[in-house]
Amino acid sequence: MKRYLRLLCVSVLVVAVLVMTNLPTQATGESASGDSPAGLIRWLHTGESFQLERYFFKDETIGAKCGQDCYDLDLAVYDPKIKKPIAVNNDGSTEPAVLAPYEGEFVLEIDMKNCAAAGGCRTWAAWEE
Repeated sequence: MKRYLRLLCVSVLVVAVLVMTNLPTQATGESASGDSPAGLIRWLHTGESFQLERYFFKDETIGAKCGQDCYDLDLAVYDPKIKKPIAVNNDGSTEPAVLAPYEGEFVLEIDMKNCAAAGGCRTWAAWEE
């Protein structure tokens, strides 16, 4: 009985360690520096990107940000009906931003151009509320 109890304790400990070591590479529901609604945070490596859809008002600032070891992040805003970029910021910054050209539904594409961290860089969308 003691052997099984010991094995159970070791198994629980191993699972807890695995969960804790994998947390930084998973998308989280936490807010990033207060700039992003929950669920819009992704960990991206160089060459990776993610998209999200959201409604914006005319001249609303749309942006993206990234954390430590991030050196270049690009942002493109697409009109989902014509599927073409209508606003792009690829100036080599870590906080690209554009203005919504009109009111409506948009697709944001955030593209990690340069992340030096082995586990990826924390990246999130940001906008005015």
